[in-house]
Amino acid sequence: MKNNQRIAVLGASGKAGTVLLQQLLDRGYTCKALVRHPEKFTITSPLLEVVQGDATSYGDIQLLLQDCTVVISTLGQRKDEPPVLVRSITHV
Repeated sequence: MKNNQRIAVLGASGKAGTVLLQQLLDRGYTCKALVRHPEKFTITSPLLEVVQGDATSYGDIQLLLQDCTVVISTLGQRKDEPPVLVRSITHV
């Protein structure tokens, strides 16, 4: 990947997602992260745009994907909720 590509990250607030996102930012990639609770999200960078939303929402996924050339997902299954992965990936 070239550093001039904008990367959309799903699952950025999870355990694997925060590590991945920080590594991307440290390497100079511009990223967009979809998070349900941005007030709890602690990663900041001038290379990062945080998009509030839910991975199961078609509209939120479309907003995340605007101007992105790469999508990386670290989504996991939420406890006691319908399948997240299938719903989110079909929106991508």
